[in-house]
Amino acid sequence: MTATAQRGSAPDAMAGRSRRLPIVAAIAAIAVLAAGFWWFGVRDTGDAAEPLYGTWLVEGFGAYENFREDGTWQMKLDPNFEEGVLDSIDWGTYTFDGETLTMHNAEGSYCSGATIVGTVEFSDDGREAHRTFVSDTCTVPGVDRAQDLVIVKQAP
Repeated sequence: MTATAQRGSAPDAMAGRSRRLPIVAAIAAIAVLAAGFWWFGVRDTGDAAEPLYGTWLVEGFGAYENFREDGTWQMKLDPNFEEGVLDSIDWGTYTFDGETLTMHNAEGSYCSGATIVGTVEFSDDGREAHRTFVSDTCTVPGVDRAQDLVIVKQAP
């Protein structure tokens, strides 16, 4: 009887293994896909503002904007942002959630204490962005920042 019981259990063991094989294969396939996405740069860094970092030419104005990882921004007439805010037109802090850009002007900047809000849509390659105006609290006479803009990335 023992020999018969052992022969009967072999197919049961094989059936158990064959049921686990698709699960193991699926887990392995998911791991390979996840590693591939990470390796080729499709990973999510969790930082919505990352595509905005760098220096951008504001088309039609001949001015440059720089957005830093520390949440600060500057606008200048030349693309050299190494010298600080000394020759900046405007500067302050910003937040960006992946769609809405909110720029707060620092005290002493051109529109001191103002806030401008717009939405941003990036081109497929991330080298160009369209900024759509939403609102602005700047009250400096003659200043009209209520414009949609195209910005082109100059440097990372």
